[in-house]
Amino acid sequence: AKSPVKTLDELRVCEVIPSSSFPSNTDNGQ
Repeated sequence: AKSPVKTLDELRVCEVIPSSSFPSNTDNGQ
């Protein structure tokens, strides 16, 4: 079972994915 806390790998993936796909995660898309 995954813990609710994001792992470093998950955080890294969030940074790699364009913020345009997930605008609520980062402001890098601006």
